[in-house]
Amino acid sequence: MKQILNISIKKFLFLLSLIAVFHAAKTQNYFVSTVAGNNAAGLLDGTGTAAICNAPYSVKSDGANAIYFADTYNHAIRKYDVISGQVTTVAGNGVPGYQDGPCSTARFHFPEGVFYKNHFLYVGDNLNNVIRKIDLINNIVSTIAGSGIQGYSDGPANQAQFYQPKYLIVDNNNNIFVADYENHCIRKISNGQVTTIAGVGGVPGYQNGPGNSALFYRTADLCMDTTTGNIYVTDIMNNVIRKIDANLNVTTFAGTGVAGNVDGPAGSAQFTRPTAIDITCKNNFIYVADGSGGNNIRKISLSNGIVSTVAGVYPTIGWQDGQGTSALFNQIQGLCFDPHGSLYIGDAYNNRIRKIIVPEGAAGNPCIFNNDINSVMSPARDFNIYPDPSDGILNFEIFNNSKNGFYTISNTIGQTIKTGEVIWGKNRIDLYGFENGIYILSVFQNNQTINKKIIVQK
Repeated sequence: MKQILNISIKKFLFLLSLIAVFHAAKTQNYFVSTVAGNNAAGLLDGTGTAAICNAPYSVKSDGANAIYFADTYNHAIRKYDVISGQVTTVAGNGVPGYQDGPCSTARFHFPEGVFYKNHFLYVGDNLNNVIRKIDLINNIVSTIAGSGIQGYSDGPANQAQFYQPKYLIVDNNNNIFVADYENHCIRKISNGQVTTIAGVGGVPGYQNGPGNSALFYRTADLCMDTTTGNIYVTDIMNNVIRKIDANLNVTTFAGTGVAGNVDGPAGSAQFTRPTAIDITCKNNFIYVADGSGGNNIRKISLSNGIVSTVAGVYPTIGWQDGQGTSALFNQIQGLCFDPHGSLYIGDAYNNRIRKIIVPEGAAGNPCIFNNDINSVMSPARDFNIYPDPSDGILNFEIFNNSKNGFYTISNTIGQTIKTGEVIWGKNRIDLYGFENGIYILSVFQNNQTINKKIIVQK
């Protein structure tokens, strides 16, 4: 009997240990860490937490190794390198103003929105009431829409008027969609013309229906489902997430309109002044920063409409890294996914860039619009890698006339060791510093993924 009891106790303890391991693995899913900035407010380039920011708002990935962010109170656009951890200033110098020209002398006035597309950054220059563009190759800043006069007017881009434009996105046809905050609408810039696609310019309210009669109350951020073309909008003062479909019909996607913090079905969930939004690369989850009033991060499943909280403690303000639902934020103003499954956060009043590795975030595709698929890559037909095993330099060629993309090299436990750009034709990777062993080379182009095992043997 004693022996049976001892065995039973051992089995029970073993089961408890399994539960503990399972729980530990589960609670690591949404661990929040700080990758750049500290509580100090200022403008200083540097590595990781040695860099100093001043209210980082919008954050956006370039689809490879860079996170660009609007360092709003510094009147600057900054860059965080995910490999080196280095923060650098791209344009703006901490002094408010309005000046185009070289990045080193250009000035912004509380820029809030930023979006990367094909070596350009698009900026919602909030208090200048214009949309700017930064040419990252030639380091030149220009104005592409807005007269600089606060107001509401569609028409030719250089004559159109905005009223504190916030965040923006750019699709594959180079159409720019702007959340025009104080005009309570969504604008579109295309072929040199500005039009309103949803909302009634200058009129706040809450009404669903055709875009030209729908009403919003302070539109802040937006993202696009690249499968359906639906645009999702954070409607701050209405405490809801709205959807604009391909026919420009506006509906409420999530939230009741009553301020609160209730998870569950989208139709009964509650938000409190949601600010930022982004969609996973597989278009299966939308992440929302309940940032202005809730200080937490929610996710919405596009398959079943369920809203859940992944990080932050409603409505507590503070700063704390750690497991998601114990981490603390202070005015989350930006969210974006990188192609490796990490969610970056503009934690504005903590002056930090935070990061969560999100299980469903990993995609294979960069979280930028890349719908122009020319062809499907075939490992046998379109991809050649040599030598393998490699003693230091790895070469591979892509033959299917693809658009440029990027690669990652990961170890056998899934950690990303190196990333870089991929071009059509011959590519060369220096494996200096790699230990002998097996790695996975993943190449991402045209919404397609090639995975190849490589062996480093020096």
